[in-house]
Order: sequence, then structure tokens, then C-alpha cells
Amino acid sequence: QEAEHMFYHGYDNYMRHAFPEDELRPLSCRPLTRDRVDPTHVELNDVLGNYSLSLVDSLTTLAILASSPNQASRTKALHHFHSGVAALVEQYGDGTEGPAGSGLRARGFDLDSK
Repeated sequence: QEAEHMFYHGYDNYMRHAFPEDELRPLSCRPLTRDRVDPTHVELNDVLGNYSLSLVDSLTTLAILASSPNQASRTKALHHFHSGVAALVEQYGDGTEGPAGSGLRARGFDLDSK
């Protein structure tokens, strides 16, 4: 239960303060963004793919939490999962193409089923 609470603390703050960027800076609660002025700044730009990787990774955890025997935990996880997928679709189109869709496919999500 404590681990679940800690996950939601990070997830909710990422969605509130950093989405659609890739990462949330924990101390400043600001997104870590690519250096758009200097594309040769590879130390920063190469690790930030600009496709909401924190959200893609979090969807896997939400899918695991949705299998909880606790009904309240299941409901909360499913709600957040569907909200996260909707946010990706809004940001990147249908969500099946590009890095975000590839990341979801790599984690075993079937994006083609209706």
C-alpha cells in the first residue's frame, strides 16, 4: 500500500507539472526539457526523446496495479490508465504510431484492438 501511494505521488505530480515532457525534476517540480536552442547539446537531447516516456513507463505500472484484488485499487488504476492513454492520444494522435506507440507495443499493450 505504501509503494502504491508513492507511485501515485510521482505519477500525479508528473501529470500535473511535467506532461508532455519526458521527465519531472523532483526538487523544482518543473519538467526537464530538451535544449531546443542548441540541438547539438547531446548530453541532454539524446536522453530526452520528446515522447512522454515517463507516462509510457507508468502505464505498465498502472496495468499491474489494475490487477489488484482490492476493488478500490483496481478502479483507481484503471481510471488513471485510461486517462494516461487518452493524454497520449491527445498529444500524439491515435497513439499507435511513433515513439509513444512503439513504447506501448514494446510493453505488450495491444493498440490495434478496439
